[in-house]
Amino acid sequence: MTENLKRLRAQATHCRYCGQPFHGKVTATFDHFYPLDKQGPNRHWNRFVVCRPCNQDKGNKMPQEFILHLLRKIKHNKDINTKYFTRASKTITNMLIIEEQILPLFEAKDIL
Repeated sequence: MTENLKRLRAQATHCRYCGQPFHGKVTATFDHFYPLDKQGPNRHWNRFVVCRPCNQDKGNKMPQEFILHLLRKIKHNKDINTKYFTRASKTITNMLIIEEQILPLFEAKDIL
């Protein structure tokens, strides 16, 4: 990992997806918003500092797939607790905001 990436991760205070603050048990990881194995660009604007639970839950899903995944989890789990519902709602909102912000960059620089 380059020094710039290490510094970015060290300076992050909260997950870019769910908003949870980083502390001892919640570690910061990097996620490619558009996964590399699905032709996502390996550019700085496609990398975000996120918590390990969000990164693991998203895996290599495209943003839209991840949002649908979260909505299905909420819909099919009648016993879901308020904390998870709040986290999932924040994640969905933030994913839509991120996509709106970086989609023009993706289209401008990475189309054939």
